[in-house]
Amino acid sequence: MKNWLSRWRHVNPDWHDWLLLLLPVAIWFSYLPNLHIGQIGGANVEFSITEIYLVIFALTSLPLIWRQRRFLAKNRMTQAVIGGAVLVGLSLLWTSNLPRGLLTFGVIGVLVICFLAFLANKKLPKIWPFLKSIFIASVAAMSIIAIIQVIYGIWWDFGLCSGCVATGFGFARPNVFTIEPQFFGSLLIAPMVLLIHKYLGGKAGRFDIVAMILTLFALSLTLSRGAIFAVALGVIILFIINRRNWQKILKTIAIIAAIFAGSLVFDGAATSLNPRVSDGFTSSIAKTVNHLSMGLIDIPVKTLTSDQPIAAPAVFDGYVKKSTTERLNMTELSLQTWRQNAGTVIFGVGLGGSGQSIYDHTDLKWNAEISQNQYVETLLENGLLGLLIFLTAIGYLFYLTRRHKWLWAILAAYLLQWNMFSGLPNALHIYLAIGLIYVTINNTYGKKIEQKH
Repeated sequence: MKNWLSRWRHVNPDWHDWLLLLLPVAIWFSYLPNLHIGQIGGANVEFSITEIYLVIFALTSLPLIWRQRRFLAKNRMTQAVIGGAVLVGLSLLWTSNLPRGLLTFGVIGVLVICFLAFLANKKLPKIWPFLKSIFIASVAAMSIIAIIQVIYGIWWDFGLCSGCVATGFGFARPNVFTIEPQFFGSLLIAPMVLLIHKYLGGKAGRFDIVAMILTLFALSLTLSRGAIFAVALGVIILFIINRRNWQKILKTIAIIAAIFAGSLVFDGAATSLNPRVSDGFTSSIAKTVNHLSMGLIDIPVKTLTSDQPIAAPAVFDGYVKKSTTERLNMTELSLQTWRQNAGTVIFGVGLGGSGQSIYDHTDLKWNAEISQNQYVETLLENGLLGLLIFLTAIGYLFYLTRRHKWLWAILAAYLLQWNMFSGLPNALHIYLAIGLIYVTINNTYGKKIEQKH
């Protein structure tokens, strides 16, 4: 620790650098604790620690951005990001839900300022290793909290989200400080891929390996198929990149298999100890496997009969098909709304207008619903033009990272998970990660950025 602090002092950090250094900690508090103000235009007006922290970071970054305005003005990515934000903002002129559109544009504005601050900070190449260390330490800490949350949920529901309580599957699913388990799982994607990348490359220290094991274990406990499948895709890409190092790949597969099996045993034990459900050890494991395999794997379980009164069984008996059906239904309703006329097809219904437009043009009973698919929501709100810009930006990022192909694993994982949800407030970490990825590679990294400053 002393050595770490000594090296950090050599960076000569100011108070704003400290704000940047603690950003990997702030992102974990994306929903709880929460300052709820009210609701407007079908959108909840509420602020999490993550959002408040980003606003503070953005506002305090303005002097730095102003000092580096000449450099930023000449930077093509700066021009592209600001240009994209302006184009998205223009859709506020025809949005079907102006209050929600303005709130969304405010979040986009904060993210743009944060990105400009990353670009303008000439110390970032020196700060980057410390950011990674803090990030890995924070993911280990949050994974431990997730495990504790599952243990706590055996006997109590207080403080757990409705989709986290143990009466669902027989054991609690951790969400830590996020709104629900899938978003906690999403927060684990980037550090999980980073840690496995380090392990495959032989650069993982003891703490990295411990953090990797804890993170894999916590991810398995979420039962979030979107996050788990996304990490699986990222790991497969890492295996392809490191295909010559087959011994490390086999070791990694063995570790993943052992941790997954351990999580199943942990879930089964938690269910067995839960006095509020009648499910046992084997039935819990069977349900988990059935859910994660989307109903494809069905392990038969013998039902024990007893004359003694027992607790009720857990609500879910395996694959929760309703979750998939609701997402597909919202995707279909979004596409149905998007096809209403040529103007909507090209330009969309406007920023923040998806829920209201679906409500107006379909039999949806609530105007606060979201598309549950980021690509479809972009298509509905910003039309073909907006989706084309969005996909072009993603493609360009893949091109920029061609010399750092392991980053493709993170990007591909996020691309897959974007099929499972939409919106900004609970997924700010994705856009911050993408911004940092760009700044720390290629033309804006190392000596090149210092020369331009």
